Amino acid sequence: MGVVIKMNIVLSSTRQITPKPSIEKFPLHTHDNYEIICFLSGSADYSVEGNRYKLLPGDIMIMRTNESHHLIVKADVTYERIIINFNFGDDPELNALLAPFNNREAGEKNLYRPSLLKESNLIFCLKKLSATQDPTRKFCWLLPFLEELNCIFESGKPYEAPTKDKTTHIISYINDHLAEDISLTSIAEEFFISQNHLNRLFKESTGTTLWDYVTLKRLILARDKLSLGEKPTEIYRDSGFNDYATFFRAYRKHFGVSPKASKVKI
Repeated sequence: MGVVIKMNIVLSSTRQITPKPSIEKFPLHTHDNYEIICFLSGSADYSVEGNRYKLLPGDIMIMRTNESHHLIVKADVTYERIIINFNFGDDPELNALLAPFNNREAGEKNLYRPSLLKESNLIFCLKKLSATQDPTRKFCWLLPFLEELNCIFESGKPYEAPTKDKTTHIISYINDHLAEDISLTSIAEEFFISQNHLNRLFKESTGTTLWDYVTLKRLILARDKLSLGEKPTEIYRDSGFNDYATFFRAYRKHFGVSPKASKVKI
């Protein structure tokens, strides 16, 4: 794996093979950076913000920062993929290439299927990028990938639509009401289902519990507020937490640092 940290740019790549994958090894998570996954072989689906995508060899998944996702994989089939993580910092010209990541709804237009394209170089670029250890060469292969991805995004094809279920609407509701006084009870009432059924439905779709998802998204919201210079003692309520002590413990447990230390680091 090679890592580039140059001109405020971060870029890493790896090619991974998991002979006996299990769902437990791929829990719901988010990233601080942008992520590209090229699915090379295996039998799997990918869930992004509750939307489920059926993967075929050669498919490419893209996720922006803080977009929750997890793999749903068959344990008896070897899983092989290329993973790219990157961030362009504050560079306006490079960030202009990120429209396919940023200019869409969360969990929408995450899957690209190069096999439906004529003369696509997307997979070729990713394989070249992951094969070299030279930081400059990695960067030089990422740029044409992003340029072609932008052309596809602007053309409106051929990203594949996800399978939607009730969980998709539940997640959308949660994200729209993160800072409000929502609870398992209130969400169950909103969707006219029992709390047990709600929890089971959510777990099957996302791989995590509903309340763990709510907490994760509230912590990300709080971190975003800290990055804007707001004070930890002033943002916890606006992030959906009822008291500072609960917020502090949850933040430190998830991010490994206190809100104050995170603010300094950001």
